[in-house]
Amino acid sequence: MALRGVLGSLLVLDHGVAFEVLPAKNVGLVMGMDVVARTGEEYICATTDWWPPTKCDYGTCAWSDAPSGSNPSIPFLDLNKPLFKAAFDALSPFIWRLGGSLQDDITYEEPGNPAVTCPPITDDPDAQWGFTGGCLTRARWTEIASFARDHNAKLVFGLNGLHGRRHVKDREWTGSWDPTNAKSLMSYTKESGLPIHAWELGNELGGWNGIQAQLGAQEVGRDFVALRRIVTELWGSGEGSPLIVGPDTGLDIPWFTEFLKAANGSLDAVAIHMYALGAGVDPTLAEKIMDPAHMATASKTAQDLTTLITDLAATSGKDVPQLWMGEDGGAYNSGRNGTTNRFTAGFWSLNELGIFARAGFSVYCRQTLLGGNYGLLDKDTLQPNPDFFNYLLFKRLMGPEVLDVQSSRREVTAYAHCTRRGIAGFPIFEAGAVTVLILNFMSDYDAEIGTMTVTRDAQKDLLTGPRLEYTLTAGTPGELNSTFSNLNGQPLRVSETGIFPAMLPLIIQREQTLTVPKQSYGFYVFPEARVQACM
Repeated sequence: MALRGVLGSLLVLDHGVAFEVLPAKNVGLVMGMDVVARTGEEYICATTDWWPPTKCDYGTCAWSDAPSGSNPSIPFLDLNKPLFKAAFDALSPFIWRLGGSLQDDITYEEPGNPAVTCPPITDDPDAQWGFTGGCLTRARWTEIASFARDHNAKLVFGLNGLHGRRHVKDREWTGSWDPTNAKSLMSYTKESGLPIHAWELGNELGGWNGIQAQLGAQEVGRDFVALRRIVTELWGSGEGSPLIVGPDTGLDIPWFTEFLKAANGSLDAVAIHMYALGAGVDPTLAEKIMDPAHMATASKTAQDLTTLITDLAATSGKDVPQLWMGEDGGAYNSGRNGTTNRFTAGFWSLNELGIFARAGFSVYCRQTLLGGNYGLLDKDTLQPNPDFFNYLLFKRLMGPEVLDVQSSRREVTAYAHCTRRGIAGFPIFEAGAVTVLILNFMSDYDAEIGTMTVTRDAQKDLLTGPRLEYTLTAGTPGELNSTFSNLNGQPLRVSETGIFPAMLPLIIQREQTLTVPKQSYGFYVFPEARVQACM
């Protein structure tokens, strides 16, 4: 089918958008013909955390109430704000994870049980995080779970993994996990018919990467065996039973190896956390992001976990669990204002989406949907930050099937997927279409993609056929810390009533060099690629 026929009534533009004319570096891309990995159908995930308004890092209070009085955290988030609902709906269906550092201090309300007190989060300078307490009421849980169901999100909830344990000192704890309070919440969820996609247990509690606690691998493994018993008791073990995901901590190969053996197949998905950029206070954070070599940390982490899981499954004879990036905000301690919530952030976040998809991860959870300095939405205005549109385009264009692609220059990275089909508001592509994500880190040169060949078919250069270009540049030219992006030269903004921009591509119908402007990134769809693996 001709490109015009595929796109129906979309405007066809045969001319390029007027970007600044710069010297260009020629880049060649070579793409494989085989699927090398698969993500989950819903790869994109975003998180909501527990932090109260008084949470501050390095003098910046990125969880404070907005001028309107709204707050981004689980106990306080106003789910009825028109802009929030519009953004949530635009991203749906996606996986919505509720959890974070304070989840291991939270009590779940048990009406009628006088033995369970449910205090709110309060400031406590002597506590590790500066806070104690925290309560999830039945009414609030019902409101959140119902919202997830009504807005087509798969809800993941992190349970308190320290309940029943006693703090000794520093990160040392004694005693065993008491599942009684968690089971009351789970039973209520089941009895009320509330949707739950997955349960997690504990947030960064294991091994040398543990923050609030450094629990042993054996004891955490036993906790997940106990959690599996509860899930099976309430939901059974067949279709429709919630997943069990964990341990939600930084990757430590010896600890994970021992933990997974102790967990004895009780997990459906193995989730890690990663903040490869380091602390948000780092003044060189933007420079780190713009160095493509820094992505080696993410690549190694992804490969190390993939190898570990594959090897353990081979020796144990058990099924290979899913792999999840359970939480990643780039820089810990709430990110860095002016960097992880700006156009710059796309250079690490899109790279990591590509890296973990290439490694076969099923889910990638961004810290956060809203809150801190790394949110997909601005916590005060609820306007989408640049990364929101990056995630939206990745979700709508990049299908689950991952192809290999190699770039001839280290400053230009690329990721290729079979194009997703059937997304509302986007063209419906024929089987065999391919989407390539390209990031140009060069500060002085455009990347001129001279060839894009397919292995085992050297005569097939995708650039000779039609394509759709979604090129993203800083909203303010040359300003990587821009608060908004341009798509093919047009600002990406949402109206106050929640109307999203059309996000139309530039359509190239004739053979023409593909140019990715300096310090920009984009998605490039080849609807007539006819790659057999994507048929």
